[in-house]
Amino acid sequence: MPPPSLPIISDVVEKGFCCGCGACAGVCPTTSLALTLDKYGELKPGLGTGCISCSLCARVCPFLNGNANETTIAQDKFGGQTGLQHNAVTGVSLDAYYGYTHDADARWAASSGGLTTWLLSALLKSNQINGALIVAPTGKSAPLFAYQIARTPEAVMRSAKSAYYPVNVSEVMRTIRETPGCYAVVGLPCVIKAIELARKQLPVFRDRIVFTVGLVCGQLKSSHYSNYLARRVGVTDAVKHACYRKKEHGRRASDYLFQCETVSGQVSRSLPFHAIGHVWAHDWFKVHACNACDDVFAECADIVLMDAWLPRYAEEDRGGNLVLVRNSELDRCLRNGAAKGDIHLEPLAIDEVIESQRGVVQNKRYGLQLRLDLMERQGLSVPTKRSFPSSMGATKAHGIQGLIFKNAVRLKYLANNLTRNAASSDLAPATERKLKMIRTVIRAQTRLASWLGSCPWARADMANLPLERQRCKFF
Repeated sequence: MPPPSLPIISDVVEKGFCCGCGACAGVCPTTSLALTLDKYGELKPGLGTGCISCSLCARVCPFLNGNANETTIAQDKFGGQTGLQHNAVTGVSLDAYYGYTHDADARWAASSGGLTTWLLSALLKSNQINGALIVAPTGKSAPLFAYQIARTPEAVMRSAKSAYYPVNVSEVMRTIRETPGCYAVVGLPCVIKAIELARKQLPVFRDRIVFTVGLVCGQLKSSHYSNYLARRVGVTDAVKHACYRKKEHGRRASDYLFQCETVSGQVSRSLPFHAIGHVWAHDWFKVHACNACDDVFAECADIVLMDAWLPRYAEEDRGGNLVLVRNSELDRCLRNGAAKGDIHLEPLAIDEVIESQRGVVQNKRYGLQLRLDLMERQGLSVPTKRSFPSSMGATKAHGIQGLIFKNAVRLKYLANNLTRNAASSDLAPATERKLKMIRTVIRAQTRLASWLGSCPWARADMANLPLERQRCKFF
């Protein structure tokens, strides 16, 4: 008997909009779904035997049409709290902060200011949770990273660095189903949305997952991204560990280093981010589903943390965090930590939070409709996305500034397709030449946009543009 046709396969995976979060496999009662890396280096579920067509997998998918969107989920989850404010870009929130841990070692070990590590450790120490679902190194060449359940502050510390590598929550979700307790989940926006959908569908997740900790996200990277970086530092052997956010005293926190270690114990040279910034900014090796995502600030999460990319913090080599809090219990936890001197915490305006992530907001939110249009022209069936105020739509931009923005989005979409369709980290010379040309054109356009922004005669043309697009920071 042939396997049943599942919407999760036909409407999401086969159409290219699976983000690889693994929630579908995590809720499957018969473990009929399993995730593997495909030729693009992206995690995708495959259907085995035993499927009973219960449709649970479909009801927790963050990209399947018909499931609740981020706005609806957040309204249902946070709507009853007093003091809640709403912003069209960040979603709902109670408070916003800049901060970092006062534990010097923990702060230096973290990618940013160490507040995520501090928060999870504080929740464990106070017995508010029994375990934290985190991404940690495996010590193996494949996969390099995986979701694990940390049950001690020491285990949390081992996951302090960011991992730009495909991971999924299927195994840890199964563990939660089998093991009573209270858990916190750390994840990107798509993962947190899937977890919230699972909490609505199954009481076991609603009862046991008590906190969700979101991370601001510009894009997911395929496994080819790590392989590409390893080649850039001269590594040809299999990699068993990668550090994407190594800090160095005296170096700006934003110019972090990539370094990796091979299975034979060889430690590579360091590669500064400024040398590969275009690889990130121009969407090389980006998971295709990210082209149809509009959630920057993990709008379904109880708390969301991000880098403090603001000018007054830019020279800090130890790093810092910006925080949006949506859960009053976690807000109290932060305030108590600050009162005891464990962490530094200072209030921040929502506009500054948005400004800190300006490039991500521009590319992910303002460029969304342009990318959806490009996909439709390719004959792709695209997911239904939320509608936003017209002032946020890149297609509404006028004049030269608007044309520059639109063209930058198109060029980055082309770069994404070129690197993704290479189906490996090895780019053909012809592909490399095209990517170099794209980089040159985007840089020239960005300089032109900045010059126009300083010209009095151009300012009238920009009057109706959102502030973020007036500044035209496409990198």
